[in-house]
Amino acid sequence: MTEIIKTNVVVIGGGAAGLRSALEAAAQGREVLVLSKGVVGKSGITPLASFGISAAVNNDDSIDRHLEESLRVAQGIGNPKLLQILAQESPARLKDLVAYGLTFKMEDDGRFYHPVRAGKRDNHTCCINGGGFSLNQALRRAAEASPRIRILNDTMALKIVKEDDQVVGLVVLDIASGKLAAVSAASVILATGGYEELWHFTDTSTDSTGEGICLAMDAGADLVDLEMVLFYPLVMIHPPSAIGCSVPYDLATNINARLLDGRMRDLSTKALSPFDLIKTAYRAIRSGSATPNGGIYFKVECEMPETQIIEIIKERMGVRFTHLQKMGISLHRDRIEMSPASHYCLGGVQIDEDGRTNIKGLFATGEVSGNIHGAGRVFSNALAETQVFGYRAGRAVTSNARNGDFSEPLAKVEKEIQEVCSGFKSPAAIRSDLKMIMWTLAGPVRHGDLMTEALNRIIELSHNNMRVKRDTFCQQLVAALEVKAMIRLAEAVVRSGLERTESRGHHFRDDYPQMDDGWRAHTRVRILKDEMIIDKIPA
Repeated sequence: MTEIIKTNVVVIGGGAAGLRSALEAAAQGREVLVLSKGVVGKSGITPLASFGISAAVNNDDSIDRHLEESLRVAQGIGNPKLLQILAQESPARLKDLVAYGLTFKMEDDGRFYHPVRAGKRDNHTCCINGGGFSLNQALRRAAEASPRIRILNDTMALKIVKEDDQVVGLVVLDIASGKLAAVSAASVILATGGYEELWHFTDTSTDSTGEGICLAMDAGADLVDLEMVLFYPLVMIHPPSAIGCSVPYDLATNINARLLDGRMRDLSTKALSPFDLIKTAYRAIRSGSATPNGGIYFKVECEMPETQIIEIIKERMGVRFTHLQKMGISLHRDRIEMSPASHYCLGGVQIDEDGRTNIKGLFATGEVSGNIHGAGRVFSNALAETQVFGYRAGRAVTSNARNGDFSEPLAKVEKEIQEVCSGFKSPAAIRSDLKMIMWTLAGPVRHGDLMTEALNRIIELSHNNMRVKRDTFCQQLVAALEVKAMIRLAEAVVRSGLERTESRGHHFRDDYPQMDDGWRAHTRVRILKDEMIIDKIPA
């Protein structure tokens, strides 16, 4: 007999957004179950996050300036109400983190330290000691100390179950045993992060595969702006030990680094904006002028003393400098291969100010949500978002459990698993093919013809079933299920990119290079009668 786990609230995801929502739901008297595909605190995207978290927390900081900058970067399609909430409530949520034991870099007079970026002090970015890893650990310790929160590691959510358009729970996979189980709950909070793993080069974790967004789509939730993906300009792609390590883009100017293509031609980037740098580098790579591993070269040629160069790099890179040093990589001496890489997903599940979706009982918080930042995100708003909207979603959930019938959903998921596992191709091979399709045909610089080709090739990939074993600690099965979700999500991303016939923020099309006032709107993805529908809705 299949196990049925009963709780008030189930949170899918053990990162900063998921744990903060769990803590607040527990504080409201709810019984909470947190599901993590890996081990909480040692998997997911949060542990890889940088130090910055937005909060105009000092007496001389400005919430209004924080909001103004966030709206400017959003390029007309960020949600003003949600961005205002983010700016207004992040100071209180930062103080919550201090209460949970998280420490920050401080000034001698006791104020929170704000870093200098692009030559000016950032009046709303605070610096977490230890970055995202320390943030995740502090929240994990708080969650483990709560008698109302239970954490299940190595558990993958496969289907949201509804009755009468109301969420009643989930079907999940116990990765350790390979068995299915059911979770009965009145509220489900999605906190599964983004889908950066769709692209060949990324600086996030390999489990950022986006199946949480597919769960929401299959449950009937509206998705918005999936084409909006923030690519970071400079991420190491070689040597292998440093793959995914990002380098602050303004560092090239500070230490007079040259960026060269594979033919050693200077890309002349000193006066370029970050996004212009991305476009320049990507075009050089795609034109056939890439380095041996598919990127560009980063080479410091500075006349200042080496000790001064090292201090500048240490200040800007923090713990990443130490890691590179331990691996024998010298950023100031070596010629390093780098590339733009997927860094943050701006699109996702559409939510209101409390994380509610259009499905009763289904909430979303953190990077899995999609209508906060619009076409661009302020550097440190990502971690602030996890705390502000994690708190709000946890506060808004209900606990009126309903007794759902899980027999039919369990049988359907079991059948889908059998179908996924009935083929001949390995999940790794299909995943690799998909990531390269997305990188070469739907990367940072796009064109309608290339995206159409990408769509056709993605649909071809969707017909490949995979050869996997379903046994104890069934990582092969997990890999196959991830790839299935990635293919589905890639189709939605490309269709959304084809729909938005303009360039705005982090969506740039060579065939429509200008911003179009008629497109001051969201692209929306939803499933109607088993068909993926893409349309436009007001921002």
